[in-house]
Amino acid sequence: MPFLGRFPSGQRGQTVNLLAYAFEGSNPSLPKNLLASRRFFTVAWQVTMFKEAENSGLRFSCVQCGGCCTGSPGYVWLSEEDIQRLADAFALSREVFIQTYCIAVDIGEGRAVSLSEKEGFDCILLVEGRCSAYEARPVQCRTYPFWEEIVSSETSWREEAKHCPGIGKGFLHSPESIVQRILSRRAAGKYFLPDDDGEGGTL
Repeated sequence: MPFLGRFPSGQRGQTVNLLAYAFEGSNPSLPKNLLASRRFFTVAWQVTMFKEAENSGLRFSCVQCGGCCTGSPGYVWLSEEDIQRLADAFALSREVFIQTYCIAVDIGEGRAVSLSEKEGFDCILLVEGRCSAYEARPVQCRTYPFWEEIVSSETSWREEAKHCPGIGKGFLHSPESIVQRILSRRAAGKYFLPDDDGEGGTL
């Protein structure tokens, strides 16, 4: 199954494991020349990419086709920063944005917040085939398709390209920029609702 822009709802446990990383990229004691080294990133954070990605980078330009925002049920996990950025974009309070656009999903360690879906599995932010909050989109969306589970093998990259017209075309992203995106996604984390906000899968 392709990953597209959302995590398939049937892979909830796998999703938790993929995102359960500690982020140490803000350590000011690390020499700047090491921080700029692809080899250092790979060793320090175990970032896995296939040979082409490691050596020369990968081409991708988003064409805003909306394909990664629909097609099958899935989750777009939101961090605190994602929620605030989206709330600001819609001129809403955090609370109203969560109530209007989000669902709570029990993932075992608590209830994480995901964007909700419209009928037909369209992301709630998808309007007339386009993201209505593209400039404020979540980290999960803005780092796609440079997710480690996609760039870890040539096979998964090519499989994803069957469903995304922007993969393999346009801007050449350097290995370092790909690693930065992977680390950004790891660092984003999820926003968990307090226990006293009620129970169940919806807010």
